[in-house]
Amino acid sequence: MKYAIAFFGAAGMCGAAEAGPWAQETGGFYARSLIAREVLDGADAWRGDVYAERGLSETLSIMVKAEAVRFDQADEFDQEAYRIAVRKQVFKKNGFAGAVELGVVHGAVATGFAACQSLGGEARVSLGYSGATKKGLDWYAFGDVAAIEHEGGCHRQRVELGYGADISTKLFVGQQVWLEHGNLSADSIKSESTFGYHAGWADVSVGYRAEHGGLFDEESYLIAITVRG
Repeated sequence: MKYAIAFFGAAGMCGAAEAGPWAQETGGFYARSLIAREVLDGADAWRGDVYAERGLSETLSIMVKAEAVRFDQADEFDQEAYRIAVRKQVFKKNGFAGAVELGVVHGAVATGFAACQSLGGEARVSLGYSGATKKGLDWYAFGDVAAIEHEGGCHRQRVELGYGADISTKLFVGQQVWLEHGNLSADSIKSESTFGYHAGWADVSVGYRAEHGGLFDEESYLIAITVRG
């Protein structure tokens, strides 16, 4: 499970999301930078984020994230967000793991042109399974349920489902789905598919996202680089 331990704290081998119940090893870290080119109902934009987590103990990890979206010709819709959270792994047995997570958030960059821009809190519950194929290649699957409440009455609920696998000692794939509901932003379904390469010092992945919100449609192409230690 050489890749599973290093990656699972941030949604595993896909390197383009942060979710799941796995904690970093004590003193271990995971960091990822991502940039995406997006089209939201005909409006072009760039999205970027930086995410990092560090193991405080065998079961406790801290995570920080900064994210921003900048539109080419509609800067009134530009958005940015920040997040800091702590994940507590509550059990790990026979490949299964579970965790709870609490965090503080400010702003949001999801779900169309609308966003919750104020200070808020997030609570999350996660369950996952990690294993290896008969050829010794790692894979994982997980599900998260999250509730986010912002000042001013803006709230969101989200379900995240993910899967990832090494398809060789150097190549990996990932798939993730988000289902989101919010009172001030459009409900949405988003999916992401990624393909990546273990480059030794880092992992490089490319991917495609599509989000459908009823009130909007969005698609994007992304590239992410992850490092760990």
